[in-house]
Amino acid sequence: MENMKRTLLRCLPALLAAALCAGFTSCGDDDKELTPSYETPEASSGSATPTPEQQIIGKWQGKGTNDDGKSCSMTLSLKNDGKGSIIASSSGVILVRFLSSYTYRYSTLTLNADNGDTYELYVNSLTTTSMELSFYDGPDKLQTTYYLTKTEDYSDGGDSGGTSGEAEIEKAYTLIVTWSKYTGKYSSSNATYYKRMSTTGKYTLYRNSNGTGEIGIASSNNLSTWGGIRVSGYDYVYRDVSLNSSTYYFFN
Repeated sequence: MENMKRTLLRCLPALLAAALCAGFTSCGDDDKELTPSYETPEASSGSATPTPEQQIIGKWQGKGTNDDGKSCSMTLSLKNDGKGSIIASSSGVILVRFLSSYTYRYSTLTLNADNGDTYELYVNSLTTTSMELSFYDGPDKLQTTYYLTKTEDYSDGGDSGGTSGEAEIEKAYTLIVTWSKYTGKYSSSNATYYKRMSTTGKYTLYRNSNGTGEIGIASSNNLSTWGGIRVSGYDYVYRDVSLNSSTYYFFN
């Protein structure tokens, strides 16, 4: 009996150490099981950055260059109700369409026109205020790269007009070049007029923002200079010509 007691006393420290180690191991496993899953701040509080589907809503305007090096322009209106309109010039062709719907998926903007046509625009870059896109259109199907700036934001429910009938009226900063038969000279001036695209694809120039004071229906500008003034930077021109004078209105 005495020998057994001595044996137990000698083994007691080792048994206590083993028990403590077992206890620590068990606590470690419990801690691991109770560790909560980590959630990022963005996931818990929501991201403040608009999604691409939200960023693309609005009115976009800008210019571009096609594969032939010609200057083109585009006005793209994408409403928050899924409708909109597109006005694009490319290779001397003007495209005017009202949209029954549109979708934006995987950098492809698909426009469904109310006449049944479908157009695909490829968005190369997009922010809340700028967009670069490529569009194949025109008789030769040339690619045009447009650089657009958002001029109106519809994502908050704002709207600036319907999508049926004529397009919205817009400001048109106009260069006016006049020639007089009596003096034989040209003179130039600048004015802020207003333009509206009709469903036939022609711009009408007005003196007033409410669409009154019609000046005339413009055509594409193919002039480099007029009256010694460089006018190649303007897309459209209206010519008011009479026997004694002529007035040309250049605008974009």
